[in-house]
Amino acid sequence: MATFSLPWVLEANDFPYPTAGMPILLCDYDGKPRLVVKVTSIRDTTFGEMGINESSLDGPPVQDPEIWIPLHRTYWNGLLSAYGRECTDDMPVLVEPFDYIGTVSG
Repeated sequence: MATFSLPWVLEANDFPYPTAGMPILLCDYDGKPRLVVKVTSIRDTTFGEMGINESSLDGPPVQDPEIWIPLHRTYWNGLLSAYGRECTDDMPVLVEPFDYIGTVSG
């Protein structure tokens, strides 16, 4: 499993870049914290270079690149519109494989 970060968003918000060993709190679509994970490595790539090696790290319903790529292009375009940017093939993406630490209760 992995999560993905967009350097453009990190930079625009002055968020730290992920590093191996960094804990990340994953939230559901409603913004509620659900899982704590630990980043195991970071891979730099571009959106246009992403394929089965990256999409297979996501949840089972969207591992097929034929689904994953258009889904993420649409999602990231919505996110990036607030920054005056759009998801392009040369857009940088950080792939962050992780290990599960635990669930968040309450």
